[in-house]
Amino acid sequence: MVRLLVFTILLCPLFVLYLFGLFVSPWISLWRLWRTIVRHGNMLRGEANLKPALLILYSLALLQGVLFYYWAISAFEEKKLVKQVAEAYEIDEEDKARETVTDYLRMIREGCEKDLSFAKGRNLITYSVDLMDSNSPDNYLSAARILDTLIRQLKHTGDRQHTRIRRMVASASNSDDNTGTRFNLTVVNLPQRVVKNQQSLIKNMIGSTLSSDTVKILVQMLDSKDEDGKKISEMRLRAMRIVEHFASEIRLDKIMYGIRNICSLLEHKESESEGSEDKYQVYQVYSTGMKILSKLAKDDENLKHMSNTDGIIKKIVTVIVQCDKLHRNEHHDEWLTIAGPGMQLINQLAPSASSKPNNVHQLSEFLLLQNGIGTLQNMIDCQKCKGDAEVQKSLIKALAQMISTMSMSQQKLPAENKDGSKKLIQSFINSLVLKFLDGSSKSFRNLAGESLAQLSLTSLNSTKSILSAQVGIADALTVIVTDKKRNKQYRKSAADILEHMCRHYNIDDAAAFKNLSSAMIRDIHKVVKEVLKGDSENRRSKSYVELHEALATLCKTVYMKLISGTDLVPDLDAEAAKICKSIELDPAVPFSELVSRAQQVVDKHRRRSLEDWAANSTDDDDDTCRIM
Repeated sequence: MVRLLVFTILLCPLFVLYLFGLFVSPWISLWRLWRTIVRHGNMLRGEANLKPALLILYSLALLQGVLFYYWAISAFEEKKLVKQVAEAYEIDEEDKARETVTDYLRMIREGCEKDLSFAKGRNLITYSVDLMDSNSPDNYLSAARILDTLIRQLKHTGDRQHTRIRRMVASASNSDDNTGTRFNLTVVNLPQRVVKNQQSLIKNMIGSTLSSDTVKILVQMLDSKDEDGKKISEMRLRAMRIVEHFASEIRLDKIMYGIRNICSLLEHKESESEGSEDKYQVYQVYSTGMKILSKLAKDDENLKHMSNTDGIIKKIVTVIVQCDKLHRNEHHDEWLTIAGPGMQLINQLAPSASSKPNNVHQLSEFLLLQNGIGTLQNMIDCQKCKGDAEVQKSLIKALAQMISTMSMSQQKLPAENKDGSKKLIQSFINSLVLKFLDGSSKSFRNLAGESLAQLSLTSLNSTKSILSAQVGIADALTVIVTDKKRNKQYRKSAADILEHMCRHYNIDDAAAFKNLSSAMIRDIHKVVKEVLKGDSENRRSKSYVELHEALATLCKTVYMKLISGTDLVPDLDAEAAKICKSIELDPAVPFSELVSRAQQVVDKHRRRSLEDWAANSTDDDDDTCRIM
């Protein structure tokens, strides 16, 4: 009790005096200075001698108080200015970028105390570039904080602000409070002129030269490891967002180990012990890594550099498989930011990788992993994925490339994956057949036709899967081929599919090809007749020549695989006589000769179309010369 009383009586006043003494002392000094001046006539003789000393003492105390108030007000205004800048750029209170803004303002203040023109030409962008020129990791981090904040704000100017306003307005309209509650809708907007100037300045100072020194440093920061706690992790997260912004201007051949540093974003292993926030950061790293690679791949030289990088497709596949849990947990939009660019990258890199023995196995990595098969199956079955045209196109191209590459390289699946892979391939082919025969979208129909032609060319098993995908599919394809009213590209795709399937025909699998052989033998004479008669009006168009090339090749393959050497030759020779009569060919020739002549007719059309193209090019050049 005594201690508490002593604390209350003695220590509390001392504590208050310690905290607020400097605020009170100027007023006390001012009051004593005024009293000293006023009491000058009432002072005793001895006290009158103290007046100069008292005036100096109280004046010094007052001056100290004024300086302290100036310091306190300056500190308050500095914090207020930092807050205003942070609100203008939408920097959260927890964001450490505010510390860097404070450092910048302190540098400006200290510089202006020595030179009033110090602040001229300086801003946050020039400050961050200057920090990048140093060799200090702390300065790199400070610069990354500023650049990341500026780029994010400039990229999404107004979007988050409008979203915030809509939410506030919605909450106001849904509120049951009828007492006139006022909602704070104050939003700090940067003037459009300032936004444009800063965008231009960032581009000129950082992205104006291909792979500038600042960009090189930022790319190297992508491979920062968690050696120094959260500090390095923050550096990596901010650097990857800045690199994404400048990715379209990066040239990988100008940055040593650039592709390795960028691919390190795809190598982070998710831990089961990580919290939801940490897992979100992992997915954010994956998503940004995919976006950077996608932007880089738009440049031909970068794409070539990426294609020469071993293991890049495997890393992309691994990330897509690892993030499938997002898809299964119905976080479709988040998963799509990873899988969408990833599938497009596979399609871009696959043709180059397929020509290299060391990389060929990477294309079928999905099919070699149980989780990979499940990931692709989920994409095929997902209704949201079916409704996204870009995802569907990427999936169709990638899957067709994977299956074809695996078939050509004769890779063998693990025993535990065979059933799942077989089910996946059959499901994929069924969806392609449905899109090709019944699809309403022309682009999807053409893509499905090209994929079916690719699959039927590379594998006997794929051909069998196509034939079993739908009852009467051979008849349906034959109807498309023989229907002259159909689109030429559509007919060409159907002819390519039939021709490729006929290539795989053999006596041992005659039962599987029964419907195909029956349909082709029944209608092949119609195809031959169409090629021989031709169309005088369209015979030199590119689509016409490509279609008739496909039809002539189909006739040749059908005759060699299904007719030649069988008892069907006399019947087809009889049909050949009718065709010769209809095209006024005398004397009549056997069916095999008609097939050969059909190929000759197509070759003739091809030569003429090439000559026309060359002539038109020459005419254009002549016209250009005359104009010049």
